[in-house]
Amino acid sequence: MKCFIRADASEKLGIGHVMRCLALSSGLIEQKHEVIFISRELNPFVSELIITQGCSIIQIETPLPLGSALESEFIIELINKDYRLTKEDWLIIDHYSLDYRFESHLRSLFNNILVIDDLADRFHDCNILLDSGLDKTKEIEYNRLIPNSAIKLLGPSYALLRREFSDVSQTINNINGEHVRNILVCFGGTDPTNETLKTIRALEPCLNDISNVKIILGKTNPHIKELTNLYEGNNKLQFLIQPSSVALVMASCDLAICAGGSMTWERYCLGLPGIVIAIADNQLKNAQQGHLMDVDKYLGFHQFVTEEDIRQTFESIIHSKSWLQNARQKARMIVDGKGVSKVVDLLSMKQNPLVLRDVERNEILWMWECRNDAESRSNSVHTDEIPYSEHVKWVEQSKSMLNRKLMIAWDGEFKIAVVRLDKDGDSAIVSINVAKEHRNKGNALKILRELELTVIKWDRRIHTLQALIKKENTASIRVFLKAGYKQCCDDNKFIKMQKKLFKEG
Repeated sequence: MKCFIRADASEKLGIGHVMRCLALSSGLIEQKHEVIFISRELNPFVSELIITQGCSIIQIETPLPLGSALESEFIIELINKDYRLTKEDWLIIDHYSLDYRFESHLRSLFNNILVIDDLADRFHDCNILLDSGLDKTKEIEYNRLIPNSAIKLLGPSYALLRREFSDVSQTINNINGEHVRNILVCFGGTDPTNETLKTIRALEPCLNDISNVKIILGKTNPHIKELTNLYEGNNKLQFLIQPSSVALVMASCDLAICAGGSMTWERYCLGLPGIVIAIADNQLKNAQQGHLMDVDKYLGFHQFVTEEDIRQTFESIIHSKSWLQNARQKARMIVDGKGVSKVVDLLSMKQNPLVLRDVERNEILWMWECRNDAESRSNSVHTDEIPYSEHVKWVEQSKSMLNRKLMIAWDGEFKIAVVRLDKDGDSAIVSINVAKEHRNKGNALKILRELELTVIKWDRRIHTLQALIKKENTASIRVFLKAGYKQCCDDNKFIKMQKKLFKEG
């Protein structure tokens, strides 16, 4: 599978779009997928990062207006020149200046489009929309901005973090700390307004009360020389230029003073609360939500925040041990660091040759044979053999029911299972009967994954999938658990299992 990523980086744009796409790229490359960036603006450092990770770059060198029909055609020509696309390939777009017009033009090449957004301010032509923000009201906006069939991945559980954050998160135990000894200062890769200098000046009177201030600067930061020269010899200030592991630096700190961008999710994954200053419009909502949840202290937009504001807030935190401890616990409950694997799994489903198709009349006999197989009957609610005439009547009746979807799972040219969905309010009850020659091959798990996409396309009002499984059917229970279902109740004979769908974020 090839994944083409349309993202840019510059001093004005920052490097956040490219960095979160690189996190996604690492997960795709681990699964042996090919990743190609399509970029109009990249500095040499960001280009080197992309290449070093194993991705390719298509450089857009044209005076044509960004996002215009002419630029879209130019990009299509560039792709066709060097790549042969298949129906499994994806276009991934992470760019505030592109919308449905650009996406619709690229539909001539791509069946599958993922849009990464956090503004909810423009229309999109996409199959999947990803917004990892905290603002739950955005779902209402996206309902009118994207196609009805599009899957919404909303909330911090889909934050695109590099694996180092989830790995480091498993090794630290900072949720019981009450003291502020080590401070992290970071305002993104470029920090165009030099909030770093403002923060250092704010902390200078407090340096005797803390052990260390770790200041992360991206290689693209234009203020590196000024800052390092100005504070040369100050042993309380440690300047880290593009450190090899941001996660390890964060894990060693007790409090961050930072911007409200994508680093928010990295901090939360490691239980690191922050004093937050917004340096771009798109950071406002998350910064406000973090403040309302009492995980961060949000001071406002950068031009309205003074050194005194930072100093007073910092001093109040030093004298509020309970706040720091509670904030750490809350942060780690918000982000688990597994967003990349969730998204990669979803994109990879399109590679699966397994498909679900509505039942045809010539498949009724095969369905009947599956239903009356001894093992199938033993695992069914009704264990008696079904006469063929009754089975035909049941199938025809099922096909006419609006609240039932009856399907056959195909793996290439082979029929492998009968699959049924029964709508019950905002839930759907799942039934899968795998043909005996296709059992114990992992097919049930593949079907459950494909079924989630089918359900969302069938009826977007369905929020939950449920299954009723006999207690002695341990094999099926294991499969549903592996697919992310959880046991919600049981009785003497059956266990009810349940899973929330993607659209609830």
